[in-house]
Amino acid sequence: MKVIHTTLLLLCTYISIAQTKPMVLANTLEFVMEYPVNPITSYISTHFGYAKNSTTYYNNESTTISTAKNSKVYCNVDTATVTSILNDEGTSIIFLRKHNYIIVLANLKNTKVAIGQCITMGTTIGDIAVNEMDKSKGLVELMLFKNNKVINPELYLRKVVNSKNIVVVMK
Repeated sequence: MKVIHTTLLLLCTYISIAQTKPMVLANTLEFVMEYPVNPITSYISTHFGYAKNSTTYYNNESTTISTAKNSKVYCNVDTATVTSILNDEGTSIIFLRKHNYIIVLANLKNTKVAIGQCITMGTTIGDIAVNEMDKSKGLVELMLFKNNKVINPELYLRKVVNSKNIVVVMK
């Protein structure tokens, strides 16, 4: 899996990557995000926060969502503006602004939006790149910043679990 943290630091110095642990209650959220990929075929494979690989503990500043390969990536908020599109070793990173928030979606094999474009929920942003560790799946990295500080995107995620819009707020 590619680590986008270094690229973000080098190319987007206007965003401060400072670890914060906000105490956010569900009823105080300014907005919610849907899964940026099909919620039926996707799941969180790496959570935000401290994690351990085979030998080392590390601070994961993104949430990794795994899904079927060749999936589409969608705008996951009601409205947002595309502020930047970066290339990282053959994949793209999309930056969306919603008020004081920056939503980062990484590991796209192509993009279908332009810088400055206002997009709405469900707009196709691009196609997901394949997971380098498991070529049978795709994955997208999701990061969230508020006032230039990284925050846990999982606090804002909700997952529509059926066509009747029954919603579960993910914790």
